[in-house]
Order: sequence, then structure tokens, then C-alpha cells
Amino acid sequence: MSFWVETAIIISILFVIPVVFCMALSLILKRKGIRVKLWWKVTGAVLLGLFLLIFIPNYLTIGQRSPDSVVRGILEGACYSAGEILSKYPDKKLISLEDLKKDGYFFSENIEFTILDNTRESFKMRAKHKRGGKIYEADRECNIKEVRQ
Repeated sequence: MSFWVETAIIISILFVIPVVFCMALSLILKRKGIRVKLWWKVTGAVLLGLFLLIFIPNYLTIGQRSPDSVVRGILEGACYSAGEILSKYPDKKLISLEDLKKDGYFFSENIEFTILDNTRESFKMRAKHKRGGKIYEADRECNIKEVRQ
């Protein structure tokens, strides 16, 4: 989503929806003979805006994973694929990203993969998501650990 679309959504959440809701509520109450003062309308609009600002973004992110957890899972999959390649071809001494691509493993353009050691005995690969902040490393047994920078 672009910056301007996100800004428009935030402005509508903060101002338009609460004001329209509070004005509609005051019209309903006015028809019933109950007059609502302006400061109650403003207070209601502000509280509703804060409520929407807090809970709508949390609701929208349910089910979405952070880039760091995504890269951890993808690195684990790539590591297991590399292990399958090495077990399929026992005479193969080195493994590369091209070998993984030939075997059908899909690489996302948002994830930076690096094979640190491509030998059969001490295979090690590293991955980082472009939007994430963590770097993960997988060894020959696919033990994944976070690398401190």
C-alpha cells in the first residue's frame, strides 16, 4: 500500500467515521427529544477515533506473520531441500543456490539467501528478509539460530 493510501485510511479512521457516527447518533437522540451538547459529541468522536485507531490495525494484522518469522520458515525449507539434494546425489560434494532452484525450490525476491559453506560436511546457509531486522543461519542438520549483528 502506498503512503497516501495509508494516510487516507488513517485520517478516515481518526476523523470521518467517528464524526459521522456521533452526528448520526445525535440526530437520532434529537428526534427522541434528547439534546446532546457539542462537547459530548466531540468527546464521543475522539474516544471512538482512538478506539478505532487501536483496534482496527490489530484486527487487520491477525494471521499475518512478521517478515522475520517468514524468513525463518523459508530458510528451514531451503535447508531441508538442500539435505534432500545431498541425499539424492551421494557423490555430490558441493551445493549451490542453482542446485536448489533446479530441484524446484522457490526463492522469494524479498529474501536474501547466502550459502556460507557449500561443502557436504559443513553445509551452512544464511537468510534475511529485506523488511526484517534479523538474520538467521542454518547448519547441516537444519538447526536454525539467529545471528547477532
